[in-house]
Amino acid sequence: MSKRDDLNEMQSGQTVMAALETLQQKAFMAFEQYFVDVQEHSFGRISTKTAVELSAKLAAGLFSPIYQQIDPMHVGEAGRASSIALRTGKT
Repeated sequence: MSKRDDLNEMQSGQTVMAALETLQQKAFMAFEQYFVDVQEHSFGRISTKTAVELSAKLAAGLFSPIYQQIDPMHVGEAGRASSIALRTGKT
């Protein structure tokens, strides 16, 4: 795939997919760590439901600005390019 705003540069469609996967893992890890911290520091005074809601809000607040920069069309193009490359490699 050609890089956006760069005529002569190329990038793998897998780079976009790997970045999304890494971002998803990091977001879940942040949620998980927030949850554990809230549970431990509240000494049981905060319910699991409230801890989950608070942790989700914290993780969403942290990762929301990053996710807002993602262009769905670019993700779709990368996915399609990867699918085409995979099919081409199998023939």
